[in-house]
Amino acid sequence: MVARTLWLWLCVVWLTTWLTEAIINPTTTSVCDLGPCRCARGRLICDCSTSNVKEIILKNEMFEMYTFSSVSVANCGHVHVTSRALSGLPALQQFSATNIASLTLEEQAFSWWADSASGLLINITDSSIPEFPSYCFHGSLRQVYLTSVNVSHVRPFAFSAIDRAERIDFTAVHFADLEPQAFKKFSVDFLIINHSRFHVFPTRTMMDIEVLQEVLLYNTTADRIETAAFKIHDPRSFRIVQCKIDHVEEGAFHVHTRGDVSIHENRFARVEEDAFVGFTVDRRYFEQAGKQDLIFENNTLTNFESGALTFNTSGFNPRLDWIMIDQRCSCPSISSWAADLVYFSSNTLYRTHVPQVDTVIYCSNPGPTSIRDFQRLYCNVTKSNILVKVLVGVGVVITLVVIGLVVYCGVQRRAKRYINVPTSPSALRPAGYGKPHMLVVPEGKTYRETELHVIVEHAEAIVPTEYVKERPDKDDQ
Repeated sequence: MVARTLWLWLCVVWLTTWLTEAIINPTTTSVCDLGPCRCARGRLICDCSTSNVKEIILKNEMFEMYTFSSVSVANCGHVHVTSRALSGLPALQQFSATNIASLTLEEQAFSWWADSASGLLINITDSSIPEFPSYCFHGSLRQVYLTSVNVSHVRPFAFSAIDRAERIDFTAVHFADLEPQAFKKFSVDFLIINHSRFHVFPTRTMMDIEVLQEVLLYNTTADRIETAAFKIHDPRSFRIVQCKIDHVEEGAFHVHTRGDVSIHENRFARVEEDAFVGFTVDRRYFEQAGKQDLIFENNTLTNFESGALTFNTSGFNPRLDWIMIDQRCSCPSISSWAADLVYFSSNTLYRTHVPQVDTVIYCSNPGPTSIRDFQRLYCNVTKSNILVKVLVGVGVVITLVVIGLVVYCGVQRRAKRYINVPTSPSALRPAGYGKPHMLVVPEGKTYRETELHVIVEHAEAIVPTEYVKERPDKDDQ
């Protein structure tokens, strides 16, 4: 009895060990039956929350005798996808990994080719990935979705030689470290970077990428975009919306479009000269469709170099509005901003000033104020004071001249009233008491009246002795 019990106990231990090994290193005979994995209607579903086993290794050999249209793993502590693990599943349509604490990927982990035009959909959500190695995403991939994922490191050519993907979408992804040429030479319809975080976009981050529909950077933050970080051609739309970028280097974008460019509602802490001049229109498309719109509206800049906002006008009609400078307005500064910030350029050797650009550039005063209004209200005060003083001085001089003329005319008029004083002998004899008075009125007419009140309002009595000396009597002669 003891021997039988011991034998049964040894069998249980061996079976448990074998099952654990089979789950950790699955074989073709155990993939659908053991541990957290099960098969259902052509799908492989592995959920570690229903098992004590928290680690899964996916190898090419484990799928040799199976045909799956979908493979999914979830809620595991560690999942390891080996090189070309999925390449033996030509009917595979979707691979998903959800809530994986550590997802380890080898080179060509998602290298998958198929003759059909459908392609493979890869969806990774709520997971941490130590590294995207070279050629990790490679081949006939229809769509790639990364959502709420932390990626510590991305090697060169991690995304490369992808055969006409429909969509590559990064939502709420944190890329801690990108190497140059991490995205290299592939074709995709839509390239979307949404609510994500980058430390640095190094030079040639995206190299020779063909985007046939749209490139969108939305609500994304980055410490720095280096020179020639984006080398993309043929998008019908390129949009940068509500992003926060600390430093944009010279020539950061080399983008040849077949449509419009829209940059709006962003914050740029520092912008170097010619940061956006690399947006151009594809020559053949320009010959067919003419100039496209380049919209730069409602963006905030803190620090910038001269010519930071230089736009290529050989293929674009730039539309500028509400360029907010996050600095206090000052008269010396706004003159420099109006003259040196924005330029239009049809070639690399010649650029022109933008007329009336001071109406679309704003600064803090403390609220937003256009630099034209600020200059009109505050920067012409000295000139206005001088003008006021000149006008006041001229007014005083004119007033004094008018007063002088009035006084002069009054004196002249009073003098004229006494010009025609009669000099005849009869007029020289002084009037005695009770005799008629001699009155002198204008035009030299003399009246002798006994009633003075008859013309009292029109003339006044004149004493002859005030004007003519008395003639000596004949007796005195």
